[in-house]
Amino acid sequence: MIRPASVALALLLATPAVAAQLTLNWNDNASNESGFRIERRANPSGTYSQVATVGLNVTTYVDT
Repeated sequence: MIRPASVALALLLATPAVAAQLTLNWNDNASNESGFRIERRANPSGTYSQVATVGLNVTTYVDT
């Protein structure tokens, strides 16, 4: 089961590493997740779309 972000995440930090890359880091406060969905949208009024999933206890993702 992939937990909703509002339940499982306490902190999300997005850090631009280079011009075409974004590193996401978060605290995993869930004890029963099987992973997390990574979503993004192109603009503030756009629709989110899933770009990746990460596994159990993963707390970082690099979006290139």
